[in-house]
Amino acid sequence: MKKMFFSSLFAVLMLVLCQNEMVHAQEKSTATKTDAKFYEFQKLKNPPTYPGGVEQFYKTVFNNVNYPEAASKKNVQGTVVLSFIIEKNGAIGNISPDKDLGSGLTEAAIVALKSTKKWAPAKIDGKPVRVKMNIPIKFSLKS
Repeated sequence: MKKMFFSSLFAVLMLVLCQNEMVHAQEKSTATKTDAKFYEFQKLKNPPTYPGGVEQFYKTVFNNVNYPEAASKKNVQGTVVLSFIIEKNGAIGNISPDKDLGSGLTEAAIVALKSTKKWAPAKIDGKPVRVKMNIPIKFSLKS
């Protein structure tokens, strides 16, 4: 039976998430209601923080990914990209796939993402705000 080999793409993610110059976020809106607004992680001066740091967040996600049997049997490999919102209370919500490979890989990635702890929310002017983030999760089989 094939063994799962999982890679985190940590270096790429750190480049995206930890830019040298953080600037005030430009407001994004998905609807007209105030609560529907969210900010882009890369543009925040005070972004959300995960207990133990971003590296711990990725370790938690990657340690909780289970390769679906259907995907393994079909030799489906690749990267699932998920978008999600870190809510004002630090919970993860609005999870949606930006790239779906099928065969249960997206569902496995969502389950792993939901296994994480709450974040300390981002703040603007001392008030918590919603933040949009993305995470690529690579699935590959190694014989």
